[in-house]
Amino acid sequence: MALGKILNGEVNPSGRLIDTYAKDFTEIPSYENTGLHGNNGTDLYTGSSEHFSDYEEGIYVGYRYFETRYQTEKENGDKWYSENVAFPFGYGLSYTHFSWEIVDKKPVENTEITAETQFSVTVKVTNDKNGVKGKDVIQLYMALPYTGKIEKAAKVLVGFIKTEELDPGESKEYTVTFDGYDFASFDSYGKVEAGYAGYLLEAGDYKLILGKNAHDETSAVNYSVSGTVKFPDGASVQVKPLFADAEVGLKVLSRSDWEGTWPARRTDSEKQLSNELKQSIASLDSGNPLTAESNEVKEADLSFARAKKTSPVQLWQLFGKDYDDKLWDELLKNITVSSMFEMCSNMGSFGTVAIDYIGKIKTLEEDGPNGFSNFLAKNDVFDTCLYASECVLAATWNTELAEAMGDSIGNEGIVGNAKSGNDFKPYSGWYAPGVNIHRSPFGGRNSEYYSEDGVLTGIMAANVIKGASEKGVYCYMKHFAVNENETHRAGVCTWLTEQSLREVYLKGFEIAVKKGNANAVMSSFNRIGARWTGGDYRLLTTVLRDEWGFKGAVITDFADKAYMNNKQMTYAGGDIRLGNLEGKNWVDTSNPVDVYMLKRATKNVLYITANSAAINGLGDGVQVSVLMPYWQIALIVIDCVIVFGLAVWGVFAVRKLLKKPE
Repeated sequence: MALGKILNGEVNPSGRLIDTYAKDFTEIPSYENTGLHGNNGTDLYTGSSEHFSDYEEGIYVGYRYFETRYQTEKENGDKWYSENVAFPFGYGLSYTHFSWEIVDKKPVENTEITAETQFSVTVKVTNDKNGVKGKDVIQLYMALPYTGKIEKAAKVLVGFIKTEELDPGESKEYTVTFDGYDFASFDSYGKVEAGYAGYLLEAGDYKLILGKNAHDETSAVNYSVSGTVKFPDGASVQVKPLFADAEVGLKVLSRSDWEGTWPARRTDSEKQLSNELKQSIASLDSGNPLTAESNEVKEADLSFARAKKTSPVQLWQLFGKDYDDKLWDELLKNITVSSMFEMCSNMGSFGTVAIDYIGKIKTLEEDGPNGFSNFLAKNDVFDTCLYASECVLAATWNTELAEAMGDSIGNEGIVGNAKSGNDFKPYSGWYAPGVNIHRSPFGGRNSEYYSEDGVLTGIMAANVIKGASEKGVYCYMKHFAVNENETHRAGVCTWLTEQSLREVYLKGFEIAVKKGNANAVMSSFNRIGARWTGGDYRLLTTVLRDEWGFKGAVITDFADKAYMNNKQMTYAGGDIRLGNLEGKNWVDTSNPVDVYMLKRATKNVLYITANSAAINGLGDGVQVSVLMPYWQIALIVIDCVIVFGLAVWGVFAVRKLLKKPE
């Protein structure tokens, strides 16, 4: 019905593509290294049950490849582009025409960019006076200089805004803000400046582009960088390379020689699994550097309850408390190790167990990302909605709509499974949204992810999470990270450069944490290099918690594989094992690091629970959220008062009439 209204002009469409549509999918750089290409042995190590996936395209995913290749083709660029691209990223149609004008830009043109530079661009959008009412999408891209030292895309998306519905002839101004970090490149090996490895802007000319899509430009603002700009410069946490082992022996595509570096399937000799690599894959080492002598461990309160008895501190008392509040220590010392283990490392399947003596109810967490689903759940899900897939939502480029979807999910979470009559009413957790990338059109779960671009992905996810969390639903955004391949994804060794990992595959998750205040994450089945993501201290602690400032809980994907080890998970910074089979107790209470890590995982789980709809009504005045905004409730109350008043007036009016003589 909706499509018919669009085709006959009753509705003016305003969506934009979330991927580049190539004319030949086999000409996409990732094609040679996607799924079971050719035969069943293509991505299998010789004589082994272990699989691999090579991200040889590097940063050149989607429009990053097509727009860069177009630029490097020089005089043949237009011909090459028309032969290879059907529709560019960000492309869309309308029954009207919009004109754009940059009316304010900060900083002004030709300004020298520094690490502190904050960008603000105000665009006046005008609907054609002879057109029809409709919406438009403002897209801003930054064109980057290429020196050959590190790989650079020709341009990257830095921001966008969906306009309101404008009448014919109507104009409105919209402002997009961002900073230099939003288009910084990651140099893993100090190739730009000796001795420095991390995020940076290379010296050169930069051009901020106002584009109708990734290809068609309307106007531009020029900036410059005279020397290397480093991020973060002087910050408390310096971002450093961590994943060099994931790109050992990897051949990577370069814009300096497209043909000579084009991705290819491994040869038979390259598919050999060495004994050293076999040992790395089998290792259960998380990379956690803590020992009993570490300051964090020595200074921590490692006491715990020896028996289960009513705690003087109840979980509801932590509602709204800061993550570092001292009351957490008082609560944790009243929980037994067996309760901690059961909640975190044992039975975390679609919910967490109750700990009655601290006032924690059993939580109910359901799958997604198209809404609450009873997929594999033990508990029924009643009367929930099926929402549009993530790629359809992203195609609206409408952040308000994304937040509204999250808000609706949150309302369903509050209602929960009221029909069941059991004791875990709200859906307090949601295994969503999916924040991986459309690396290839052949991705097995592209419908569960937003886009080929990390910025669009992150901003849409951040708003969905924001809407749901305001109603007390914590969102386990997934699958963290580099889970773009469904074929043999369980334990697959994913080989990629750290530059592409950070600029492309982690970008959406980072934005969701920093702008959406995400407090829950689901790790993935695959490995980065040879180490399982759910057991990787670098990913779950150094990047997620230390660099991004994440506070919350990390759950595994369904932990039914031998390599998904409970102790490795907890030591890495994971908190919940998603499984319904009893796990082996790995905790040695005489080992201070074991106790420290288990207590930290327990705190993380209780932290998100204490600030969710699961806490509603457990303590005086404790209410995380309400189903309706307060103004709506107020109007309902007013309506009820008016109706009651009219009813009372009516009674007295009738009585007065009855008392009159005939």
